[in-house]
Amino acid sequence: MKKITYLLSTLLIVSCTDNGLIDTEQLENIQPSTRAVGDGKYDALGYGYNCFYADFSDPLYVQGKVIDIERLEEGRGRDQITKDELSFTPAKINEAILHGRAQSRIAYGTSIDKLTKKLNVNVKTKIGTKILKVFSLDLEATINQNSTSNNLNSFYKVDALKTTRRLTLPYTSPSRLKYFLSDEFLADLKELSGQEIIQKYGTHVMTDILLGGNFSAFYTGKYESTDQFNEQEFKAKSNFLLSSVKAGTKYDRTLFKSFKQVNVYIKTQGGTVNSSAIISQSPDGVLDNVSIDYTGWINSVSQNSESL
Repeated sequence: MKKITYLLSTLLIVSCTDNGLIDTEQLENIQPSTRAVGDGKYDALGYGYNCFYADFSDPLYVQGKVIDIERLEEGRGRDQITKDELSFTPAKINEAILHGRAQSRIAYGTSIDKLTKKLNVNVKTKIGTKILKVFSLDLEATINQNSTSNNLNSFYKVDALKTTRRLTLPYTSPSRLKYFLSDEFLADLKELSGQEIIQKYGTHVMTDILLGGNFSAFYTGKYESTDQFNEQEFKAKSNFLLSSVKAGTKYDRTLFKSFKQVNVYIKTQGGTVNSSAIISQSPDGVLDNVSIDYTGWINSVSQNSESL
């Protein structure tokens, strides 16, 4: 639930000068170093984020502190090489109260790669000449299938967002932010390899974040045969099921009769009401009978219970 400035790309190239750029395969094998968010007024603003595992909407994948917000607000910059103190005009963090504005986003694909390309359309995904495979590892772990590229596959993701606040750094260009790097990050740039930097600080820096709640439904399924392949059919049935679940009404449990191995993974971020669930399809094509308190969840999302 945020826009990201890709600051680490420049810094990683500097830190990897002696060893060359990091291998894409090495990057994908890095295990997430997770932490919980809740750093007071500005939450995770200025922290790193590991986008190999999630699409900027899960606080568990927030990494180490990259930007020193206090220094930035006071205009106390420093040259990262000479350590000389530099004076800038003090600047405040931009905070907008959004009063529960609602929005949604959807993405469809016949493979995890195609799905995630639609999710990360506005995200820079390169370090040097290396193209990063972002947003996909968490989804691959969720479905746990041997093949995710078969043309009989269907993947559909729907996110319903209720936003409460937007926090933005007063400037987001790497050329300015480099003067406000945290003590720990500067020290690690000297001591750690590029791979270790990503493991500790993630792949992106959060400079513009939306806080609130996120209701996410991730659908997976397979068509019975190529003759029945119809992208719109899977989308329509998925949307109908989601509408019924959110409204708390009964749904046709044989809705996906043209498909097999259908699973729906529902989870929420933010709020005080947990509405997570998994709806699975039996071998004879019948869906689980699941109900969630969507209204209770969305009403529970406030500035006191907001999340990334």
